[in-house]
Amino acid sequence: MGKRVWMMALVMVFTLALTLSLGGCGDKEDDEPEDMNIAVGEPEPEPEPEPETVMGAYDEAYSHEQGRAIVVKDGKYGYIDNSGEVAIELKYDAAYNFMESGLAVVELDGKLGFIDKSGNEVTELKYDNMSDHAEGMIKIMVGEQYGFVDDSTGNEVIPPVYDAVDDFAEGIVAVYKDGRFGFVDDKGKEVVPPTYENRAIFRDGLCAVMLDEKWGFIDKSGNLVIETKYEEIKAFNDGVTAVLLGDKWGYIDKNDEVVIAPKFDKAYSFEEGLAVIELGGKEGYIDKSGEIVIEPIYDSALSFTDCGLAIVIVDEKFGYIDKDGNEVTEVKYDYTTGFEEGTAQVLVDNKYGLIDVTGKEIAPPKYDAIEDFHEGLAAVWIDEKFGFIDDKGNEVVAPKFENRTWFSDGLCSVRLDGKFGFIDKTGDFVIEAKYENAKFMKEGLAPVQVGETWGYIDVSGNEVVPAK
Repeated sequence: MGKRVWMMALVMVFTLALTLSLGGCGDKEDDEPEDMNIAVGEPEPEPEPEPETVMGAYDEAYSHEQGRAIVVKDGKYGYIDNSGEVAIELKYDAAYNFMESGLAVVELDGKLGFIDKSGNEVTELKYDNMSDHAEGMIKIMVGEQYGFVDDSTGNEVIPPVYDAVDDFAEGIVAVYKDGRFGFVDDKGKEVVPPTYENRAIFRDGLCAVMLDEKWGFIDKSGNLVIETKYEEIKAFNDGVTAVLLGDKWGYIDKNDEVVIAPKFDKAYSFEEGLAVIELGGKEGYIDKSGEIVIEPIYDSALSFTDCGLAIVIVDEKFGYIDKDGNEVTEVKYDYTTGFEEGTAQVLVDNKYGLIDVTGKEIAPPKYDAIEDFHEGLAAVWIDEKFGFIDDKGNEVVAPKFENRTWFSDGLCSVRLDGKFGFIDKTGDFVIEAKYENAKFMKEGLAPVQVGETWGYIDVSGNEVVPAK
């Protein structure tokens, strides 16, 4: 859910009021109301003010998500829509972004629940905590007990009656009560009552469980399909799993048949058709027949990923190999990340660079930091200044900014000479750097700070919600 934000400040409130039309202004006598019941000499009653629609000058403001943005004034949270009008009254003690389901979590008087985009309370605000969103389920807490609600309806699927719960995996979640683990499905059915001493998570349709200090596997119906008899096990993947048999590791299938004889000092789950094994203190890889296809010569080896490469480590240096054991890069880096969007970060002497899936250094290791890519560009930091590179390693915006967000809606807020503005992907300012702060441009609007208060501008820099 993120940390709760608490802010208090005095702000100006702009109020709209109707002007009462006086009798005689209409075209016909019938336009005048009939029994006003106003005594001669008494002042006419003041009209009720209309609700404020565009307030502005917020104490805090956030970027739009799903057509709504969180705003804060006098310590109360509400939402505006994409036109800048107040869509949900500022009355909550905390509020969170709307999800794709059209619901958001709000808090009032220490209790949380769901509202929809019209501000209707879909659930009673009654939970002490709501967190950890996975597979369409959100954990709830009442007192010290946990359960789950469906994020699309707000319905309570699993009542808060358990001492602890895991995250959902493959439609099943482990629950903990009175010192034992059981399992509940995404319909709220307790398929296994709290029985086991320990558990893993479901993978490949099976889940490891422990009873009497031995491990076995259950299926999604709760049936114990592999007896609890193993000292140690790994997770199933590709229909097999590693198990410790005696003092050596081998592999079994889902029928509990040994498919690779126990002969390894350590063994791990199969990923992308290969599994890491250890012999004599060194790690290498086997295929599903149990044949060693990459000799165990590495101090450590990580699983292959869908890019067809794996990280290996020798003498505390990192590199990449392919499935034939060829070194795609030298094992020379102080650290490297996994590949994301075709690139991986590498570290040399505390400086970061980028490589592509061929192992080519597309950005030399010269940056103090490289951030994730957004809309094809990643922020880089060098000599305490930020710039941007593309996924080919080209420095498309030279490092000169004091701060930044990341690109969204084609624009990025940056700080230069102490003020925030917005640049495009060439690095040109399209909205002047004149704000105390600015957040992400999303759904055509961005929160900006002027003085101590916040408003919103559009992609052309026009004021949509006044900041003062």
